[in-house]
Amino acid sequence: MELKVSQLKSLLNKKLTVSQMGLIFIIMLVKESDPKMTLAKFKTKVKMKDVKEDLIELHEQNVLHWSGHKAAKKSVEKEKVTPEIIDIIKFMNNLYSRSFDPSSGNTVTSLTNRLAKYSVDDIKKVISNRYLEWKDDKVMSKHLNPTVIFRAKNFEKYFDEAKDSKIGVSIMTAERISLQDNQILNTELVRDFNNKSIYSIRTYNLNQHGSRIGAGRNSRVYGSVLKKLIKKEHNKINRGETSEFEYVYKTQ
Repeated sequence: MELKVSQLKSLLNKKLTVSQMGLIFIIMLVKESDPKMTLAKFKTKVKMKDVKEDLIELHEQNVLHWSGHKAAKKSVEKEKVTPEIIDIIKFMNNLYSRSFDPSSGNTVTSLTNRLAKYSVDDIKKVISNRYLEWKDDKVMSKHLNPTVIFRAKNFEKYFDEAKDSKIGVSIMTAERISLQDNQILNTELVRDFNNKSIYSIRTYNLNQHGSRIGAGRNSRVYGSVLKKLIKKEHNKINRGETSEFEYVYKTQ
């Protein structure tokens, strides 16, 4: 690592941040005390994780020369938390009722690698699929986390299973139309439901006044079937008849 400026005055013409200026002073002081200072030795003086981005910027502004610039820049870009990663982890946290950190190093690295091949929707399908497959299993439910689901050797298999079974697509549909748990379904809401996807619902019998009878019953039905059931109740109302059933969307 070698400074290309010898006078502090010339630094004033550079558009540097306070942290970058402070880093330059540290390098100058270290080099003055030990002219043969190497990068390996310099790493013992500072936390490289904290100064890596500043070193990259200083190199690109031609303030100093750093032989490790290319490797460091590649590493930093790989570790950046993107809006896509934040969106994916937010979706996972909402569904799993957890609080995983989107900036976790392992999570960022894994998702960055997965996003190189898969779309955000693809990854959400896997998150949803694993949730429906594992949530009621005491052993497997413990694996509902970024480390297991986004691991390279696991993800491709999970994606193939989600694509073939279509289990989990219903949750994706619900997110796209902002469908909430316990929301009453109607013809407009189910219009975009995938016919071949399985949806979790709770069915309530209604009395002649339109009030619910009993606690209702849970079931899982195909989108095509659910559309027909809701359309049937809709047609009754249009004919002036009393609806017999009410269908409520369930995320679990």
